[in-house]
Amino acid sequence: MSKYIYQAIDESSKLVEGELSASTENEIAQMLNSRNLTIISIEVNKPSARRIKFSSSIKIKDKLVFTTYLATMLKAGLSPISAMDVLISDTKNKTMRFILEEIRSDLEKGRSLSSSMSQFTDIFDNSFIAVIKAGETSGKLTKSLEDLSKKIDQDDLLIGRIKNALIYPSVIFATLVLIGTAIVIFILPKIIKVFASLNVKLPLTTKIFIGFTKIISYNYILTIGILIVIVSLFIVYFGSKNGKKTLNYLANNIWYIKNITHVINLSRVNSTMALLLKAGVPIEKTIDIVSEISTSQDVQQTLKIACEQIKSGMGVSESLKTGSILNSNAIPEIMLKVIEVGEKTGTLDEVLKTLSISFRKDADSKIKNFMSLLEPILMVVVGLAVGIMILSIVGPIYKIVGGVSG
Repeated sequence: MSKYIYQAIDESSKLVEGELSASTENEIAQMLNSRNLTIISIEVNKPSARRIKFSSSIKIKDKLVFTTYLATMLKAGLSPISAMDVLISDTKNKTMRFILEEIRSDLEKGRSLSSSMSQFTDIFDNSFIAVIKAGETSGKLTKSLEDLSKKIDQDDLLIGRIKNALIYPSVIFATLVLIGTAIVIFILPKIIKVFASLNVKLPLTTKIFIGFTKIISYNYILTIGILIVIVSLFIVYFGSKNGKKTLNYLANNIWYIKNITHVINLSRVNSTMALLLKAGVPIEKTIDIVSEISTSQDVQQTLKIACEQIKSGMGVSESLKTGSILNSNAIPEIMLKVIEVGEKTGTLDEVLKTLSISFRKDADSKIKNFMSLLEPILMVVVGLAVGIMILSIVGPIYKIVGGVSG
């Protein structure tokens, strides 16, 4: 069976797009006719270069620039195709330019922006596509793009804060590695000769350092090659799907870091829900989409249960509470209470946005507290590591001097 992309008009004269699987194009036509749809086009959805995973070469900044500029140009009165032409000419990222060219080509063929973007799911996730589609349906595409731009900007700022928080421990670790490397390469080889000639009894730590030095000095090229292979394997693994799952598991289970991760996740969940609801996406579909972007297994399961409960007629806050109880109380009580108020007053999207801001501030506070706690711990670790290195060298020297003096 093949996959076909279709465009059709329904009984209320609205454009309908989608993807169906069938053996032939005629079968697709029969399916659409049975739904009382007037067919505009049917084409095979062939695998192509657009199916390549692009996520590693497209950064959040690229998405921010694309969304912001597209919203600005549409607001100024440019057509989507003309806006794409401008973006293509101004985009330096080759991968992003390729994607824009593919989207422009689809727009020229009559496909909608959301339909074309949906083929690049590594770049534009389901929440992004849903907001664009809702904007197209309601005739408020520019507003939807502006709201998306604000959300991406907030996500970018949060990622920036996390990266900045990691700079200090990274510098400390790099300093420790440099000091250790300098001792092993420049100091220990000279001292080893002295220890060997005097036949002095060495402590265990000194023997370990000497053994490590001999391994490195035996073949520098081999050692460097092994290190490059090890680092490359780490990069490849943690860039893979399984590696990301491992990182996600660690982030959600390591002491204190899991608290920061949980709050950041709740901020993203609330901001995405607010964005989708504001765009006009139904609540059950909103929660279904948001469950896919959650990095917490408990929150994800809570949202999935809530989605099923809402479909059966239960309220949002009540369904979330039911799901939360079954999943280690993944949703804080304050969030459930605020959502309940928003649900009753008809301001659910607004209260979700407020919750998102609140959780984001909480995340900032937790990151700062974590860094305040981490700094003295790192200083102690570095001090101990450098101290052990120095004592491993100086200790035997004092023994030698003491033996000579005696």
